[in-house]
Amino acid sequence: MNRKSFFILASIVLLSLPISFYRLGEIPNGFHRDEAFLGYNAYSLLKTGKDINGNLLPTHLESFLYTPAGYSYFAIPAIVLIGLNEFAVRIPSAVFSVGTSVVIYFLTKKLLFQTKAPLLSKHRESISLLASFFYATTPWNIVLARTASVITVVVFFIALGMMLSLYWVETKKRLLLVSAFLAFFLSLCFYVAPYLFLLLFLPFFFLLIHKKIPRHEILVLGVCYIFFIVLPSFLTFTSESLSLRARSLSITNSPYVSLVLAEEIREDGVSNTPLFLTRVFHNKIVGLSQYFFETYSKHFSYQFFFTDQSFPDRYRVPLSGMLYLILFPLTFMGAYILFRTERSIALVLFAWIFLAPIGSSLASDDVPNIQRTLFMLPPLLILTALGGFFLYQSIQNNKRIYVLVPIIVFAVWIYSFVFFLHQYFVHGQRYRPWYRQEGYRQLVARIGELSSQFGHIVITDRESAPTIFFLFYNHYNPLTFQQETRSSVLRDFDRVSFGKYTFSQEECPLKLLDDREESQDSNTLYINSGLCKLPDDVTVHDEVKRTDGSVAFYILSLKESR
Repeated sequence: MNRKSFFILASIVLLSLPISFYRLGEIPNGFHRDEAFLGYNAYSLLKTGKDINGNLLPTHLESFLYTPAGYSYFAIPAIVLIGLNEFAVRIPSAVFSVGTSVVIYFLTKKLLFQTKAPLLSKHRESISLLASFFYATTPWNIVLARTASVITVVVFFIALGMMLSLYWVETKKRLLLVSAFLAFFLSLCFYVAPYLFLLLFLPFFFLLIHKKIPRHEILVLGVCYIFFIVLPSFLTFTSESLSLRARSLSITNSPYVSLVLAEEIREDGVSNTPLFLTRVFHNKIVGLSQYFFETYSKHFSYQFFFTDQSFPDRYRVPLSGMLYLILFPLTFMGAYILFRTERSIALVLFAWIFLAPIGSSLASDDVPNIQRTLFMLPPLLILTALGGFFLYQSIQNNKRIYVLVPIIVFAVWIYSFVFFLHQYFVHGQRYRPWYRQEGYRQLVARIGELSSQFGHIVITDRESAPTIFFLFYNHYNPLTFQQETRSSVLRDFDRVSFGKYTFSQEECPLKLLDDREESQDSNTLYINSGLCKLPDDVTVHDEVKRTDGSVAFYILSLKESR
């Protein structure tokens, strides 16, 4: 790397820092339950060496459907430095997002180093810097980097593994190969999404470059693949507990597929269709296959890339997509040119892109999903950078177009970038805040002020997972919580009760007078959902509102006279 490239790459990093860290603890507003679970488990590991279930140094978090625990471990240093808060929990995601921009520079540069095409080889520095810049400024990355999103760490390690693999191909140093597979393995320690992708993609990748792999290294390569990828995947998916999250989200549990099949079978019965044909056309394999291909195709739709219709809802930015439409023609141009000039590299990037959504497409909810598929973004942006460079090169001979086209593209890109930032930092704060569980921080603080006046507090779980928010915002002693819940029959840590807190599945724990139970008394503080009607004989201590003005919670108690 020459001095000029170092300066530009450093500038990209400096640009990405305020984008990723500006008011990180406040924007996005609200704090999703997933973030709270990761954060409080990190706090519990820090204080006790155990997760909130009391498991010593776990690899997976039992309370979070056995999600890999890697992110919680990575959040510990930030919690040590600045305490348990939203900012600290989101820091690892933002840091690894910035780091990925740097890794993409080296990955792209090393990828283009393999090419024999003079134009690509000669200008790989410029193309690599452009790919890094695109990653740092793309909405898809920014939106996820500003939450405690495990996928940003996953993308870093996958990109790092690819970069180290290419360095190994060049130098033949075995340590680089082992380091590459260690990076791939680490990506599995954070999320279930990359399991299937790495199982499919890595054999394809090494098969494409097999001519550059010495024969005596093939055995080592195979052992690394089996030990670091196949074995962890096998142990995870054959374990009833570790596979719980994947199984709970699987399309095999989708009620939609079952309902469609049942309807088709009934219609065949009414039409007196032969049973043999019904079994051939309307079986679970056909139904699941149709559902899979339907959801898979959604990951390449206009709505997914360029509108605010992607999932999960909590990441949506009003009127803004995950990619910039002005750059997408460059992606196609880059793909076409690369396929014509360096087919093996093109096939690597194509495989990376088209295999990435397979795991997400096997899920039954929140599809198409930007979180489960973020690792398809680096190859997309490498192609975009290639397309941008080739466009610039192809118009050099026409002085008028040479000046006009870059100005137009850059102006539209700047407009799109600033528009996204405006939508995200201004409008996004009032856009569907209930999907981010906004209101819990204010609720916990207000209850803390009132708590001494009441012997018991009953809280609705209408806004999802109240237990973890009261643990998180109260900095509740993890050891005390582990002891209090050790003998609890209820293992649903979304609403397990502790201390003076009871978490109710009732939307309105304090009911209207005609529906009320005799056991309700004035020594109990009740937290009703903002959707509940207010009884006449209650004291309204406060109402917790979201930034859009809607009421999230009512804080109530019965009047003494009752």
